[in-house]
Amino acid sequence: MDLALGSTAPPQDVELRAAAFEFGIEPALLLDPHADLILDANPAACTLLGYDRALLRQTKASTLHAGQLPALIVFTQAVLDKGAFWTNALTPRHATGQTLRLEYAGSLVPGDGRPLVLLTMSDLDARRRRYVDAAAEDHMRGGIATWQRVERVFQDIERENQLILRAAGEGIYGVNAEGKTTFVNPAAERMLGWAAEELVGKEIHPIVHHTHHDGRHYPDHDCPIYAAFRDGAVHQVEGEVFWRKDGTPAASAARPTKSCMRRSPRSTACANGWSWKTPICRKKSASRPIRAASSARARRSRRRCARSSWWRRPPRP
Repeated sequence: MDLALGSTAPPQDVELRAAAFEFGIEPALLLDPHADLILDANPAACTLLGYDRALLRQTKASTLHAGQLPALIVFTQAVLDKGAFWTNALTPRHATGQTLRLEYAGSLVPGDGRPLVLLTMSDLDARRRRYVDAAAEDHMRGGIATWQRVERVFQDIERENQLILRAAGEGIYGVNAEGKTTFVNPAAERMLGWAAEELVGKEIHPIVHHTHHDGRHYPDHDCPIYAAFRDGAVHQVEGEVFWRKDGTPAASAARPTKSCMRRSPRSTACANGWSWKTPICRKKSASRPIRAASSARARRSRRRCARSSWWRRPPRP
């Protein structure tokens, strides 16, 4: 196809212009508005309209836009007058009969007394899909950056929690909804005699909380830790016994708590944490000297009062 209708155009320029028309990504038609003819169509236009190229060259422009002749005349006349014009009022039909939503952009191709119109067509539905895809891609890229910031925040929180757990003087361990151990802090390791790697991933109740202080079996369904799963409340109890690896009791006072904590950027797990302080038996034994000292002070005070004359009872008449 020769878009350079003048006789002065070098042959090489003519070939380049023909190649630009032939391999253009935008569908394009070359129209003769006065003769109502489609002079040529590039492969992209043939694909968009569903017609063979040879058939399009034999088709009138008005036939392609059946029932839209006034709008077609207005458009082509505007291109001839202004040199360029666009519209989305024209809706050609696909070879299958489907109406196409297109945007037309026409430009004037001057010739030797025969002005032509180079018409490029943009599929509005395809453009909308490209816009949606581009917006989704932008959102995804923005979402990834946002998620990376959130992930860093959670990583910082997790590091702080690990530092707190390691520095805590109380023995603390956590279990998930299946009763499997998720963490054990160093204080708990020292109190129980078990290393964290020996407990993590295992059900901890039958290992350290299996028996009451009097030797009775302790079923897991009676355990306050598992009760926290059922009612979501914080349970505080005393008289609980944890058993060391060597079979000796580790503690007799405990405070189980239930919390929901972020385990990773992609999962959230409920965990129960047991923390125990100094055993109650030690607290009781430590308080005996205090009570004894208080009782001794009270007895000495009563004896001093008994020796004072004003406190003595008067003699009976």
